[in-house]
Parts: sequence; structure tokens; C-alpha cells
Amino acid sequence: MKNYSFNFDQILELINTNKISLSLGIKLFMLQQINAGVVSFKNINSIIKNTRRFPLNNFDFGIQYNPERIKRLALKKPLAGETYLSQTYIKRNFPNERGLPFKNYTIYPNLFPHLKFALNLVINDNQTPQQITEQSLIDVLELVKKINDENMKFFFNSRFAGFSVDHLHFQGFYEKNIAVEQAFLNLDKEKNCIYKKNNLSCYHLTNYTMPSIFVVESPVIEDAVSLTANILKLSNSDKSIALNDQSLFAYNILFMQKNGLFNVFIALREKMGKDNYVIVEDLYKGKPGGCEAFDTVIYEKESDKEIFEKIIKDVSLAQKLFIKLGEEFAYKKFNEVKQIIRGCLKGEF
Repeated sequence: MKNYSFNFDQILELINTNKISLSLGIKLFMLQQINAGVVSFKNINSIIKNTRRFPLNNFDFGIQYNPERIKRLALKKPLAGETYLSQTYIKRNFPNERGLPFKNYTIYPNLFPHLKFALNLVINDNQTPQQITEQSLIDVLELVKKINDENMKFFFNSRFAGFSVDHLHFQGFYEKNIAVEQAFLNLDKEKNCIYKKNNLSCYHLTNYTMPSIFVVESPVIEDAVSLTANILKLSNSDKSIALNDQSLFAYNILFMQKNGLFNVFIALREKMGKDNYVIVEDLYKGKPGGCEAFDTVIYEKESDKEIFEKIIKDVSLAQKLFIKLGEEFAYKKFNEVKQIIRGCLKGEF
């Protein structure tokens, strides 16, 4: 990796004085953090060497072997020359790590990413749990708007849905046309629209392997947030967004902007407990999150290398895995939620 000429303070100054865009500034910041040794080089090498993509219907998806990522789950002390995650993102202990400020959040590098340019948007306190709110939905979409780059995306893993740290954060990454995005581009919107009012729309993503995904689309952040929040509230009898043990479903959410419209992909899914795993025959056993829901199946255990090498040699096997995995952790009563959303056309929300 070549040394980069800008240090962190110079990059921050260029962003704050509007001499470069926030999109470019974040990319320069990520390069600076990689060169400073904050992000695991082994992880970057895994991404480059051990990711394969496969065609399926109207999109392509990824399969990745990346055993470095598993270190993010339970590390409580630093590794020699590397970094660690503690119970909250605030308690980070690396002298070279820096963060870009945004409102009451900080943009940090993702220490164990699944893509080369990956980051975490972390709230600036150590008491806010991993629970979405209408304000946090507004915040992340405002950042998407400010970055103004269609390749910049963020996703959120709720409780019971593949999250690893109970501290409010979103994962961000730069990538063009991920699997779920390609499927939406090819969706028959007229046929699959379940809600439309003025410029606010909601679609059922019927041409994708995970059958329980809504896509909210609007040019106005507040409208997109309102409909997204109403969908999430259907999980609880008290109409709260906050998930609990009695909630009907969990969710992964993807945020992006395309052609001047905000897109919010809401993947409703069965809840996973601490000791629950999603199993696909002898091909996969794990706790899938937003990565698996929206684009790439990741194998994180060293013992999975043999399975990974077997799958990447057989396109049909890779396709079987992606299809079956999406079906396995999708919310089984999705159609009931879909009918309730249709009801909002009649003012029933």
C-alpha cells in the first residue's frame, strides 16, 4: 500500500473548507487510516483475494472468505500491532485511529470490513443501544444526501438480526450496483407497487432471493422516514420502533440515493437469538446480517475455507446457497405485513 501524502488534519481541513467533497474526503480519510495501520491489512487482502461474484437472474452476488472479520465479535484487548472492538464503539484504544465528525456521530474506519472502503457511523455516547429511531433514520439519510455519491451506501443491523455491538451505529461502504440494488433497477415497479402517494412509493422486491424486502422511495427525506418508521412499527403491538423479545420480526436496512431519490431497503426477517444460527444444508451455518441480506455471503471461520473453495468452483452451488439463505432467514409472515401496508392507502395506519 503506497503512503498517502495527506495527513488526517489536512483532510479534515479540506472537507471543512469545502475544497473537496465529503465523498472524496471520506475516501482520502479511509486511505489515510489504512496506511496508518488502523485497518487490518490481512482483512484487506482477504477482500481482494477471496471474493467471487456469480450471476443470478437479473443481478450478481458475492461470496467471500474473510476469517479476519470474526475478530470483531469478541475481542476485549488489543492484538499485537492491530486493533480491537470493545463492547461499545466509543471505547476504542488505537493511537492512530481518527474519526470524521457528523452531527452527534463520528465516522470511523471499519476495522474488519467486507469491502475495501468501509466505515462505521457511530453515535457519540456510550449509552444509546442499537435501536433505530425516526431521528436516526433522518440522520443517516441526511449524511447520504450530504455525501451525494450514488455508490455510497449505509446499512443497519437491528437486534436479533446479525448485530454484534449494542451501541447505535450504521455501517457504510462504497460499492457500485450491489445485488439488491441491481434487482430493484430491474423491478417491474408498476406491478409491484404496494403504496404510492404523490412522490412517495413503496415496492415489494419480488425479483430477489430474499422474498421479504420492501423498498421505500422518495425525493424527500422526511417522507421516506415516515413510511419506513410505520413499516418498522408493525413489529410491535405498541407501535414502537424499538425491538424487544416480543417483537414479531427483526430487520436489516439499506440506505442509498439514486437519481435524486432516497431508497430505503427494509429486509424483514425472523429473529435470531444468541444461540440461534441460520443453516443451509452443509453449505452455511452462521448469523447473517446486512451483508448477506443485500449482496455478499461471508464465511468468517477458518474452518469454512474448505466449503468456500468448494462453492466458488461451482456456479450452480453458489446460486443455490444464495437463494436458500435468503429464503431461510426471511420473515415468514411477510405477506401479513404487506397487506397492512396496503391498508395505509385507505388511511388505516
